[in-house]
Amino acid sequence: MPEHLVTYPAGTLAKLVEEGKWKVATPPRVETQSRVEDPKVESARNLFGEDFFGEEAIHNFEEKCKLKDINVSFEIPQTVIHLNEAELESAKSEEAEGKGRMVVLRPEWMVVDGEKKPVNILTLRDLFKQETVDPNEPNKTITSYDNNPFGEEPVFWDTDWFDEEVFAQEQMKPGYGLPTKEVIPDSWNKTWDDQTALLGEGEKRREAVETVWDSLLYYAATGEKILEDKWDWTNSQTSVQRRVRVGWDSGGLLVGRWNPGDPNPDIGVCSSR
Repeated sequence: MPEHLVTYPAGTLAKLVEEGKWKVATPPRVETQSRVEDPKVESARNLFGEDFFGEEAIHNFEEKCKLKDINVSFEIPQTVIHLNEAELESAKSEEAEGKGRMVVLRPEWMVVDGEKKPVNILTLRDLFKQETVDPNEPNKTITSYDNNPFGEEPVFWDTDWFDEEVFAQEQMKPGYGLPTKEVIPDSWNKTWDDQTALLGEGEKRREAVETVWDSLLYYAATGEKILEDKWDWTNSQTSVQRRVRVGWDSGGLLVGRWNPGDPNPDIGVCSSR
C-alpha cells in the first residue's frame, strides 16, 4: 500500500494544539520495580568500610572487564544480610582474634556477550580465556587465562583437570557472605576434620566457587590478592573424594585438591558466616 506524507506549514500543528483541534498523545509511563535495599546493608557497609564488597564492587569488576573487551554483567540478587546488627558487630570484632572478615555479595547469574550463564568456577575462569597461535606449531593454539583486567599476572592457572567435575559446574548461591580474608590462625597442617573442629558456632567452610568469587572480587576492587600464603580448604569435594583447595600464586588462582586425611602446612581454612 502506498504511503502518503502529509505536510503542514510551519507553526500549524502548534496552533491546532492550542485551539484544541489536535491532541498529542503521550505513551503511558511504565513504572519499573525499584530495588529495595536491606537496611542492614548500610550498617554493614559502615561497619566494614573498605572490606565491604557489594553492588558497587561488582559494577567496578564489570567496568574493568570491559576495558579488556570482556563483555560481562552480573545479575545483582535481591537479597538481605542474614545476620542481625549484633551479629554483624560481633563478626567485625573477631579481627582481634585473627579473623579479619569481609562482606561479599555473591551473584548466581551473569550475562556474557548477550548469553545468560550460571556463575560457577568454569564460567568465571573462562572470562579471562585467551587463545594464541603456538609459535612452534602454527596450526596449534595455546589456551591461557591471562587476559587480566585487574593486574599483570594470569588470572587463573592453565589447568583443566576439573572441567568435568561436578563441583566446578555447581552454580553459586546468591547472597551475602562474611568470610575471613585469610585462613584462621593455626588451622594449617591439620586434617580436614581437625580444621572443621576449629570452626565455632555459626561458622562454616565456603564452597570452592565462593572462595574463587570472593578472591576475584577482592582482587578486582583492591588490586591485591588474598590467600597467597595459605590455601583455603573448602567444603567442595571431587569425584575421588578429595577436598578442593583454592589460593593464589604467581601462575594465577589455582583450584587444586588434597586428601582430607593428610595435613599440609600450606592449607588452612577460612571461616565464613
